[in-house]
Parts: sequence; structure tokens; C-alpha cells
Amino acid sequence: MIAAHSIRASAQTLVRSPAAWGVAAAGIMAAGWLAYGYLPYANLVGLSVLLLAVLALLIRKPVLGAALAAFVITGSITEYVPRSLSPLLAVVVVVFLLGRLLQGEWRVTFTPLMKWALLLFAWHLLSAAWASSYDYFTLAGLYRNVLVLLVFTWCIQKPSDYVYVLIAAGAGILLTAVLSVKSMLDFLSSGLLSPETGLLHHIDTSRFSGQWLDPNILSQTIVPFVGLSYALVRTRLPVMIRAFACTALLAGILAVLLSLSRAGMVCLAVMLALIMVADRRRWLILAVVGVLLVLVVMVFPVNVFGRIGTLAQGRGDASINQRTELMGAGLRMFEDSFPLGVGLGNFRTFSMDYMQDLCWSAIPHNTYTEILSEMGIIGLILFVGALSSVAVPLVRVKRIMDSENFGQNLGICMQAVFVAMLVSYMFLSMSAYAPYWMVLTLLSVYPKVFADRAPAV
Repeated sequence: MIAAHSIRASAQTLVRSPAAWGVAAAGIMAAGWLAYGYLPYANLVGLSVLLLAVLALLIRKPVLGAALAAFVITGSITEYVPRSLSPLLAVVVVVFLLGRLLQGEWRVTFTPLMKWALLLFAWHLLSAAWASSYDYFTLAGLYRNVLVLLVFTWCIQKPSDYVYVLIAAGAGILLTAVLSVKSMLDFLSSGLLSPETGLLHHIDTSRFSGQWLDPNILSQTIVPFVGLSYALVRTRLPVMIRAFACTALLAGILAVLLSLSRAGMVCLAVMLALIMVADRRRWLILAVVGVLLVLVVMVFPVNVFGRIGTLAQGRGDASINQRTELMGAGLRMFEDSFPLGVGLGNFRTFSMDYMQDLCWSAIPHNTYTEILSEMGIIGLILFVGALSSVAVPLVRVKRIMDSENFGQNLGICMQAVFVAMLVSYMFLSMSAYAPYWMVLTLLSVYPKVFADRAPAV
């Protein structure tokens, strides 16, 4: 059993660590040096000092690299620094292995999820042998997912590591929420709502996603971390950590509501409902979420209930109708290419052949259909195997929230997150989406991290 005081002690370790103060001092020195950019080579030397300090800290505490990656993902930092995630992950892997080498430790962990996922990726690549084209496949995406598996499997070694990663993810959620609100305010003050534009009556259906290019992707990425953050809120940790996690949780819910993503709101509702069932303080969750929802409806110009209500239209809704047809097209595609599928990335290549009313190639908007149509029955078996390797250990977690047991609370939240992800897979094509592989990896290492600490697992 994880006592809350052990997490508190671990959270204070970094503050008391000489290495942490050394890095802070090095960062201040580097910043000062950079301020005097007119000095010869000042920028280069300053950056070098900072880089060495960061590498030294990563060797000592590799989880900080995973935490930084979590922030990059939830904050969509790649919109500001394109293609920054894969290099960051690669550096973390190299530094981790270097640290192991310096410690004389050669063994590394390969979880069941990693084995199933690597087989799935290998099978996806092998499908190039019978694929007719490769127009919509990128090897970089596959490489990034492998790095995600390695970083979050190897760097999460003890309970406090989850705290670091979730705090960093929370910072990214806060950034996303702030920029979503900013995008709304910019829209309201842009002059586009003048009577001449004819947009005034569309304001309540406008969707705001800040730095994210797609509001659906925003919501589906944020929802799992909202659920995991609840474990920090519900456990008796230092007040600052719980307050920050609570703020990030509420900000995440706000960002999902502002995105007006129906899939995101459905997954959020499913996840929170599962958490509420396991928490004696469920009335508090209901009250807080209810108040936040009322505030959003009253203060923000978005029609949340109207957007959700369109789900009742069924195929009368244009988006639902098209996605239903895309799913049918994927099944017919699989039937025509049984048992191997059409090969990597080729759903988009052939989508117009199966849906004559499409004006351009489309993604299936359903992960299960995507895998079945592109990788065949073997790909689907490997994907289900990967999901099962995560689900089976989580089933044994005792479903009663305990403020003194971080491991148990985290396990309960992981159960809810996993179910929400299964639902999410029905709305979007996520088989190659790095943030979802990150979440699955965080769930997969849970039994290893809490094996000797949580009897309920």
C-alpha cells in the first residue's frame, strides 16, 4: 500500500537534491549569459552549459525527460516547434541508456504491451509487401511511437514518477485551456460577428481549440489526462500538487467543452461516471462538474447541449452519416482484401472507390475499421492483444478510492481512462497516434511500478 507521506517525501526529493540546484544555477547563468549576446560566442557557450546541465539531470532523473515529453504532447508544443517530439524522445532514450551504462546496469524492461505493439508495428511495415501504394504512410510516425513506448516504459520506475509526468501533462492542459479561451476572445473581438458578415447566428456553434489544428484531436488527447489527474486530486499529497492537479483537471474539462467535440464530451462523461462509481465523494465530482458546465453555458458563447443533442439525429446528422458510411466502406475494403488488408495507409487511397460521393480521400474515423481494412485480421488480433495486455492487470485493482493510497486511486482512474479510450477509438483513427500510445504505456507499467507496494493489484 502506498502511503501518501511516501509520495510527499518523493516529491520533495528534487527540491533538496544538489543536482537540481546545480541545474537551476546553470540555467540562471546560461540565461544571464544569453542576455549579453554581444559577447563573442556567448549564445553558444550559454546553450552548451544549459544543455550539459539538462543532460546531467536527465541521467540522474530520467523521468524528467518523460515529463517534458508529456508537456509537449498535452500542450501541442509541436505547433510552435514542428517535429520536436521525436528528437526529444530520442535524446531521452539515449541519455537513459547512457545512465544505465554508467551504472553498470545492462538490463531493460520490455512489457507485454511493448511486445504486442512492436509486433503490430512490424506487421504494419510488412504490409508494404502487398500494398499498392504508400502515399499516406510515414515511417517517422512509426519511429515516434516506438520511442514513446521506450521512454515511458523505461522512465516510469516508481510511484513518484507518475506524479512528475502528470504534473507536466497538467501544465500542458493549462496551456491548451488558456489558448482555447484566448482563441475565443480573439474571435469575439475580431469584428467577424458584425451584422454584415452574417456570422452572428453561428456563434454558438463555433469551436475553439487554441493552438490545436483540430478540436476533435484536442479533446481526445486531453480527456485521458483529465482522468489520471483525478488520482492526484483524490490522494492526500502536498497541497500545492493537489491544487495544481485540480486546476488542470477543471481546465481540461473546460477545453473539451469549448472544442464542442461530441466524441470528446461523450468520452469525458463515460470516464467521469466510472470514476464517480468508485468514489464515496462522487457528489463532489458531480457538483463541481455541474457548476463548471453551468458557467460554460452561461458565460461562454458555445451551445454544449445543442451540440450533444445532434447525436440523437443519428444518420440525419451529416457528420454521423458520413462516418457511418466510412465504417461501412472500411468493412467492404477488408472483405475485398481478406485476410491481409489493403496495406499501410491505403484506406485513404481507396476510400473514394468505396464512397462515390467523396470529393477527396478520407480517413476512416474509426481505429478498429482502420486496422482491419489496412492490416487485416492479423493486425486486429495484434491490436486487441496490445489492449488486453493493458486491461487484464487493471481489472484486479480494488474499486474504492482511498485518500491514503495513491496506487489504488491511480489504478481506478486508469480503468476509467482505458474504457474511455476504447470508446474514443470508435470516433477517430488513432492506431498511429503517439499520445494514445503514451497513455497506454503509462497504464501498462502500472503493475510493475506498484507490484511490491499495492496488495490490491
